[in-house]
Amino acid sequence: MALIGRNAVIFGVANQWSLAWAVAKKWHQSGANLALVCASDRIAGSVKGLVERQHIELNNGDNHSRSSNAVASSGGTIFDMTVHTCDITSDKEVKDLIQELNDERFSNGKLHNVLHSVAFSPTGTLTKHYTDINFDEYSKTQDASAFSLVRVCKHAKSMLVAGGQDLEGGASILSLTFIGSTQIIPNYHVVGVAKSSLESSTRYLAAEFGEHNVRVNTISPGPINTAAARGIPNFRDFEKNVKEKTLLKRNTMPEDVASVATFLASDNSSCITGQTLYIDCGFNVTSPAT
Repeated sequence: MALIGRNAVIFGVANQWSLAWAVAKKWHQSGANLALVCASDRIAGSVKGLVERQHIELNNGDNHSRSSNAVASSGGTIFDMTVHTCDITSDKEVKDLIQELNDERFSNGKLHNVLHSVAFSPTGTLTKHYTDINFDEYSKTQDASAFSLVRVCKHAKSMLVAGGQDLEGGASILSLTFIGSTQIIPNYHVVGVAKSSLESSTRYLAAEFGEHNVRVNTISPGPINTAAARGIPNFRDFEKNVKEKTLLKRNTMPEDVASVATFLASDNSSCITGQTLYIDCGFNVTSPAT
């Protein structure tokens, strides 16, 4: 139970196939006290159904008694996962959400873990040539996919600092990126640029938060068949091509990402910060001729 008693927020939970939900399940099973943040009330309604099923499955699972005993000994609660709505591109909404969590959800004023699993580009942008996109499309992609992490860290800073001082291994801020930040991926241009910004932000945020015992890292998975990924034109062809080229001859699964995210959220990764970790079955080290 690596995350027993820790307060955690996950941004970007959309449906049962989203990477954010895979991480949420793993963190929940590991003892975290979770707040799940969705982009709209419609999505939040669906996610609440997932949460209810997760509670039932965990309560009926083989690890229920072990989890309950561990939590009881720590004085915390495990079966606590709430759903919230927030436009992560709105400074006011993010500020209000953090204040709400501080006042009502995490009353001790501490935040130990954050996952940013958000990427967005306006409809039709990725089917254009890069030089044909306009500044509005570019800026909206950057804001949602990269700067929103900085916005969250700004408003949650005092809670994260308190969380960092609360744990020997420190608090942890995580985000999800993609190899399109460093390699040319068809139909990914402006999002790839935004992911480059996200990875650079990870390093600068790690430098700012390090003295407070708060670690900042980003995970770069291989292509995974999520709803968001299917928004990339010809994604399935790309996914198949990657599988043939990976060193392990398979694609990354959501459970792979969830396991690494749990490791990075725990004390087991206490000396890892400012890093982009590739979880892609070795695809990032292959060459076109491989």
